[in-house]
Amino acid sequence: MSTKIGTRPQDIPLNQFLGEMAFMDANPRVMMLAQKNNGMTLNTSATPVQFPNTLFDTHRGLSNNNSRYTVPFSGDYMVMFHVNILSNSNVTNVGIRVDGSLYSNYQITDTNHPRKYFTFTGIIPNMLADQYIEIHAYLNTGSVSMDNAGNWMVYKM
Repeated sequence: MSTKIGTRPQDIPLNQFLGEMAFMDANPRVMMLAQKNNGMTLNTSATPVQFPNTLFDTHRGLSNNNSRYTVPFSGDYMVMFHVNILSNSNVTNVGIRVDGSLYSNYQITDTNHPRKYFTFTGIIPNMLADQYIEIHAYLNTGSVSMDNAGNWMVYKM
């Protein structure tokens, strides 16, 4: 049996290769995937966006009661979500909160189209185990509807 990977002198020994493979991490890992299946009304107070249909949750971190995902391990997390907001006159704000504090906020100002399809992808670095992530949305004035389309995904980096 050959003890090297490849045939040239600079090729690495098989046991070194296998040893390095044992320490490689399979990143990123899907931690949670949920879908919206109900509409909701947005107003001027920051409201958690609800994703009540859990499709995949490796550590049962998603609470459908309070729309929070609690991370099971410390590290960096990639968050992706998209939602449909039905509006033609209001400025809509969508934000991510970590442990209740605003992490990032995005403003949707295209008021000439009745359907605003909003997609976000970002990395939240240095999260600690048991911290939670929420997605909030609100308007500057008035109220609008958010329809039942949307997904929320969390990956461990």
